[in-house]
Amino acid sequence: MQFYKKTTPDLKYFFTGTFYTGLSSIVGLLVPILVVPHLIKTVGLELYGMSAVAFSVSYFFSMIVDYGFNITGVNKLSKESNPDNKTRVINNIIYTKGLIFLTILPICLFIYSFIISNPIELLVYIISLSLPFASVLNLSWALQGLHRIKIWSLLTVFGQFVYLIFIYLFVKDKDDVILINLFYGIGIFVSGLSSLIYIIKNHNFKFNKFIFSSIITELKGSYHFFLSNIGSYTSLYFLGPLVGSLISYEMAGVYSIIEKIYNIGRKPFGIYQTFMLPKISEQVNTSKTVAKRNIKNTYGFVIMFVIIELGALLIFHQEVILYFTSFNSNILESMLLLSLVGILIAIVNCPLALYLTALDRKQELMKIAIIAPLFGLLSGIFLINYFEIIGSIFTLILIEIFYATCLLVVYLNLKGVNFK
Repeated sequence: MQFYKKTTPDLKYFFTGTFYTGLSSIVGLLVPILVVPHLIKTVGLELYGMSAVAFSVSYFFSMIVDYGFNITGVNKLSKESNPDNKTRVINNIIYTKGLIFLTILPICLFIYSFIISNPIELLVYIISLSLPFASVLNLSWALQGLHRIKIWSLLTVFGQFVYLIFIYLFVKDKDDVILINLFYGIGIFVSGLSSLIYIIKNHNFKFNKFIFSSIITELKGSYHFFLSNIGSYTSLYFLGPLVGSLISYEMAGVYSIIEKIYNIGRKPFGIYQTFMLPKISEQVNTSKTVAKRNIKNTYGFVIMFVIIELGALLIFHQEVILYFTSFNSNILESMLLLSLVGILIAIVNCPLALYLTALDRKQELMKIAIIAPLFGLLSGIFLINYFEIIGSIFTLILIEIFYATCLLVVYLNLKGVNFK
């Protein structure tokens, strides 16, 4: 306790943010660990693979609905002191997200009905659109921008528990595969609705009149981060659908298991960026030196944790795989060990991406994010066809290397390093 009292304000913010963001993230990591083995046993690996691919596709549409507001919304609110302006920002973003969802919904339904012939598969994909619908009311960005990290964390945990309880109560056999992604969307919706109630009660928020010109302004101001988010998501999550199309849904299910473990290993970076972005965004406005020093003083804890995490996965990789499934265990173990290289490379990506995002380097980040999935897709098609399922992990590592290289080049250019 005495140590905490004597620490600097930046370190206090780091430790407090780490605790609450870590709490929600740990629950977010535990839920898939508890859910995936249950789903594989009840619906089977192939149907689970189908659900996982549908989830990836629907989550992509959720990213379209979010439109980069998870970054621009946080930046705007963290830099805004006027309560009326904060209300205006939240209103505009909610209305914009709702309009985007209503625009893409008929497009999704038309595409699904045109390309999917299997009735069960079609139903899984349609019901999975509950994810982008729930994203309209996902106010995580607002709570982060308002520096309500504790409330955001607790409400996120609440939504995760809703999902977990619904899965164990209602998913009992193969026919229930249609409910898996629906329950995930319900969890997000419940969390978002609770966030809205909290903001209304504690920040005097109220819905204002819909102003179309304000929507256009939001779209114009956030499109760089929208493209960056779409590119970043696609470059890391397109491999499940690609494996499903090039090999089979069963192999997509195999890859999905590794993807979840990989995301668990990568989670400390997301935790760090989530709660540090508002703080670093404030600091770069006054002193870039202070912002960089803050990152330098705090990021070492993240590196230390990731190294311990990688060591644990290296030692207990067999036990980790067998917890999820005993099918294709040899392939899964090889994939898991190889994927640890990608997490190691991501250590370089995290602080650079955080600093450049806080600096609002939209153009550079957008270009990197657009090129990355194209690079990954071309690499993935070749490597998966040549190495089969192991090729998906080679592709994952190449994408991490691509991001590390590009982010480092942009950062060094800012410092005046000339590569010509």
